[in-house]
This record gives sequence, structure tokens and C-alpha cells, in this order.
Amino acid sequence: MPETLAYTTTLVWGIGAIDASANLAEREKSGEQLLVQAFSSAQEEGVQHTEKLLTQGDPVRVILDTANTYNVDTIVMGSRGLSDLAGVVIGSVSHKVSYSAKCRVITVS
Repeated sequence: MPETLAYTTTLVWGIGAIDASANLAEREKSGEQLLVQAFSSAQEEGVQHTEKLLTQGDPVRVILDTANTYNVDTIVMGSRGLSDLAGVVIGSVSHKVSYSAKCRVITVS
């Protein structure tokens, strides 16, 4: 069963915004669109090995578990996410990942 997050801030997926209260089908559709765009961008930049993976749950736990499962050597992520008080209170995903990851983490802004 998909995990429900405690905050209701609008999530920005890179393809526009989707409200955190969106149903599972809407979130999956947005996730698929984001994967297609990311895959295309990676290929345009010359990336030769990519895998598409759509998951749900707490972002920090999902990123760390996926990195461990695939034995990645570097996680690259953006530094922007929640921009309101909730982001300060719960801490940023990029900060938590960089603190807990077993591999290198590159945070770009």
C-alpha cells in the first residue's frame, strides 16, 4: 500500500505541479511523464546506462534503499523541494540523503 506523507504541500515534479492530495493514478501518471523526460534528457547528454524505476514512499527512505539495492556509487539530486516552514521543520530530503547515504551525494541547485 502506498505510503501517505504527513505534509500537504504542492509537489513539483519538473513537469509542473501536482497537489499532494492527488490520487494514486494522477501521481503515477505524473511520475511516468517525469521518467520519460528524464530518460530523454539523459540520452541527449550522452548517458549510456539508465534504468527507469517508479516508486512511492518517503523520499529519503526510497532514495537510500534504491541506492543500496542497485549499489550506486553516486546519488545526484536537486537541493530544492519543500520551500515553506514544513521544509525547515522536517529537514530537506537532500540534506538527509547526503547525511545517511553510503555513497557520494552530489547536490545541485
